[in-house]
Amino acid sequence: MIKDNDEIKAISNAARIIDTLYEICMQEIRVGMSERELQTLLIFEAMKRGANTTSYKSTLNPLIIAGGSNAAEPHAEISDRRFLNGDFIVVDLTLRYDGYIADATRTFALGTANNEMKKVYNIVKESQQAGLDALKVGVECSYIDAVCRQLIENGGYSNEFIHSTGHGIGLEVHEPPWLTMKNPEILQPNMAVTIEPGIYLDGKFGVRIEDSTIIDVKNSRVRNLNEFSKDLIVLG
Repeated sequence: MIKDNDEIKAISNAARIIDTLYEICMQEIRVGMSERELQTLLIFEAMKRGANTTSYKSTLNPLIIAGGSNAAEPHAEISDRRFLNGDFIVVDLTLRYDGYIADATRTFALGTANNEMKKVYNIVKESQQAGLDALKVGVECSYIDAVCRQLIENGGYSNEFIHSTGHGIGLEVHEPPWLTMKNPEILQPNMAVTIEPGIYLDGKFGVRIEDSTIIDVKNSRVRNLNEFSKDLIVLG
């Protein structure tokens, strides 16, 4: 769970490539493009940059790309569904670089976002930032989950946040430490963890925002490895 400098460098390189792929998403996502087509493009662009894809044990595809009502499923399978005007599109990217994995998620709006979409997006964004702000050496993993969950509960969506707040990353996509509500484990220097709250409205849409981070005790701060904007981006 404690990463050395070489491991941190590899995870950081994977995170930088993920950020580049989000820039490509901004250029390429359009009405009529399918989830599968976007996955194919992003895998190609990742491998051109020296990264490899990985897979979740719970899914059949290396990436999670879910538009519209498909985004209401946290681990949605890639489909041939084509993006529509008014979709939220969840793009969850995990890449391996020199054996080590970074994991990030952004949610884009296509064409337009209604008031409900904007409200949910802003709650998730606020929750994710609160989790990042709470990350520090000596804090219990359960506390990070509680901080994120409380903000979503305050927004009226406690039943729609249906997974844990985060997890460790390294040789595996999901590994200890687990940022769950019942884990008393104490965060240590140079742990690599994700913060990824989400809200999922069945049959409508979902929003998730996620960054890969290093708990950097040397500089008394958390180093966020993903720099791509978390503002609501409306494409098209």
